[in-house]
Formats: sequence, C-alpha cells, structure tokens
Amino acid sequence: MNNNHNNVVVLELNEITWDLMDIFLKKGLLPNFQALKQTGTWGAPWASELPEHLDPWVTWTTLYTGVPQEEHGLTMLEQDRETIHAKRLWEYLEDEGVRIGLFGSANAWPPHQLNGFWIPGPFSRDYATYPASLEPIQELNIGLTRGHTAGLPKPSLKSLIPKLMRLGLSVSTLMRLGKAMVDMRRHPKTGWKKVALQPIVNMDLFASLYKQYQPQFATIHSNHVAYYQHRFWRAMAPERFEVPPSDEERSVYGGAIEHGYRVADEMLGRLRKLCGPDTTLVVLSSCGQQPATGGRYAEDQEHGNVGLQVRIKTLLEKMGIADKVEYSNLMAPQWKIDTADPALFERTLAQLNAGKNLTRDIPCFAAHVEGESICFGARREQQMDDTLEIMTASGPQKLRAGELLEKHSEVAKSGKHDPKGVLLMHGAAIRPNIHIEKCDNLDIAPTLMRLLGQPIPRSMKGRVLEEGLVGGEAPVAVGAR
Repeated sequence: MNNNHNNVVVLELNEITWDLMDIFLKKGLLPNFQALKQTGTWGAPWASELPEHLDPWVTWTTLYTGVPQEEHGLTMLEQDRETIHAKRLWEYLEDEGVRIGLFGSANAWPPHQLNGFWIPGPFSRDYATYPASLEPIQELNIGLTRGHTAGLPKPSLKSLIPKLMRLGLSVSTLMRLGKAMVDMRRHPKTGWKKVALQPIVNMDLFASLYKQYQPQFATIHSNHVAYYQHRFWRAMAPERFEVPPSDEERSVYGGAIEHGYRVADEMLGRLRKLCGPDTTLVVLSSCGQQPATGGRYAEDQEHGNVGLQVRIKTLLEKMGIADKVEYSNLMAPQWKIDTADPALFERTLAQLNAGKNLTRDIPCFAAHVEGESICFGARREQQMDDTLEIMTASGPQKLRAGELLEKHSEVAKSGKHDPKGVLLMHGAAIRPNIHIEKCDNLDIAPTLMRLLGQPIPRSMKGRVLEEGLVGGEAPVAVGAR
C-alpha cells in the first residue's frame, strides 16, 4: 500500500447542476458551496454516455470505473455485479488495503467484508451491509426510497429509531424530524419536504461512522435534489416551459428545488467540519438535469399526465407468475423481472407487451429487455378509470386501471437528464480558485486515484485533472467568485 496519500471524502449529490446552483449562489443561499468554489477547483464534467444511456446509474458507474459504458456494460440500476465488466474505484482501493467507507453509492450491492464500512445504495435487493450491525441504516433508506422491495418486510420507523440512535442519530436531529413531521401534518401541501429529511438523518449516521472508522476514502450519496428537479422545475421556472404551471402548482412547489439545494449546502457544511486538514473534499454529480420541454414532456404537462406505478404483486398474480419470477423496484416507476427459465422469460415479456388500454387504444405497459432482465412500467397517459385488458394465465381479462396502477408523483415530470455534471474539490492538495475548462466523467476516477496516492489503472480512459492539483501543470486561474 502506498501511504503517500490524501484522504478523500466524496459528497455525491445526484444530478445537481451549476445552472441552478449559480442562481442560488448569486442569491447568497449556499454559503458552503460558495466558500469551496472561491477557495478550490471546480468544473462541469460532461457525461460521456450516448443519449440512450444517460441515466445516473450508468453515469456513476462510468465515473467510478473510469471506462465508458460500452466497456463496463451497465445499463440497469443495481445490475448484477458479475455483469459489470470493470472494477470500481473502491475495488482498486480495496486491493491496496485502503480503509474505505461507502454510504449509499449507486450499484454498490452486494457488500462484503472489507477494511471499513459498506452501506450500498437505497435500491439494493436486500438490507445487507458490512458490518451487519449497520443494517438498520439500510432498512431506513430502502424503506424511504423504494415503493416496494420484493421479499423484504416493510420497516417500522418506530422500531428503527432506537437502533439508529445507537448508530449515531442525534437527539437534536430527532427533535428536528419530529417538528417537521408535525408541521407537515398541519400543512399537508408541504409534504414534499419529507424527502429532504432523509439526507439530514444520513449525515448524522455518516458522521458517526466516519469518526469510528476514519476511512481514507469515503462516499455519501443523496438523491433528494434530483427528486425535486424531476418534479418541480416547472413550478420554479415557469418561463422555461411551453405549458405554464397552475397557480397552485407554482405556489405549493415553487420553492422545493431551492430547499433541496439548501439542504445539500447544509450537508456540505457538516462535511467541512468533519473532514480534517489532510482530507480532500469532493462534490460530484455524474450528470445533471435541464428543463423537460418539447415533445411528450409538453404533452404530459398540458394534459396533467403524471407518473404511474404498477401494483406489481397484483399484476403478477393475475398473470399467474408471482411465485415463479423475481421482481424488484427500480428507479420509480420502473420494475425489473428476472427468471432463469427462458420460456417463462419470453412468455412474460409477451404477456406484458400484449396488455392494452382499451379506453385509449394504446399499450398499458412499456416493456423491454435490459441484459438478462425485463424492465417495464405503466404508460403515463392513462387514467385510473380507464379499462385495461391484460393477458392472464386463463386468457384476456378486463380491469379498471385503478386496480393495477397508482399515481406516484404529484405533477407531470419537468426535469430531464442532461450530460453536464458538477465537480468541486477543496483541500490542501487542491489549487485554490481554479476553473477546469474541459473535463468529463471519465476523468474523475484517475484524479481521485492520484489524490489518494494510488497507482492509476491502465484500464482508465480519462486524464488526471492536473490543473486543479497542487504540483500539477497548466493551471487556469479565474477571478474571485
């Protein structure tokens, strides 16, 4: 092991973008981001994926493997590890004996024993962590993130709280949560704020683990900003959209994205206090978002088409295969179906594609093959009173849509994935006040390896961002911001 290293902590803020952050920085709302930008190195890494693979579970894998999607081969959230054809950064570090702490990083399931702690992402297939004593954290995050996890009991928050307090949840945070929940019950239209409570709890838990294990490389992930951007961009910036929001949508949700960024800034502030002078603090998003305009997005917004979630167990029971396949919830509202029986696989795919919405004369499901799995979800333009016809074990059956579908979002989608991400680095090994003019998500892994004092694998395709590192070449100075 090479001991000539800086410790690195990565704050993974899924899909944040400078386009919105700069607006909030100008308003003085993000003091911690402002401080790091003024005294560190920053850039906008461009996702190297082709448009059909511009999804965060893919772009995060590209970022941490340092190889393009066509090499690592990941297409699906929490895809089987043996089908990913490249090592992630933490796997290289593990080989070198580096002490590691993973907290919520995408596609990090399943965990195994290592020098440190390992909590996979909230779309994992079970509650497994290393060490196993951390499983209550995973119970919380999976329970709050996923609509359903096949085969897993739904956790009771009441029973989890004592366990989480033993793992680092503070009394002050617990009181803050209680007050927030009371406020939301009194004002139900502010219920969207619940999503931003999860990262606040996770910061307590991460801080406790960080102090206990003192990892040399650590990550902590939050998806709350991406959640708000996907749903509420139109409410915040109606001038960007062909179809304006209703007055109620703008009034209720107009401040949601700003709230999300302010909570992200709070997370960053806690990390600044937690990390010592020998630690490089890195803020990342592997891709960003932009307003979802034109085409189907404009149509959805005009007609109020919101995301629909399939009642998966009901559907599979009616198809006669509930006990014959494995299923799991991907990034809402998609589902994944797996079976080792090729004939059953083909029959299931055919049954899903045969489903019809008789009221609108359209398919009721969108199903396709990803790797060795079936991915599917409900077509968004359906309504709960529509009549569906699905293929069951005994032939076609008609049902009211509400028997198989339910709404999973408040308003039509208004944020879509965009290649431009965020990079912000600060620490003793980082040049102050440097803007990196050009970089992409392939450059992050080799740069992190350099910061950690580790050899850079030949498989990594990107470059080390030398202009942002102390002792590096060709820095690009910019004025104070």
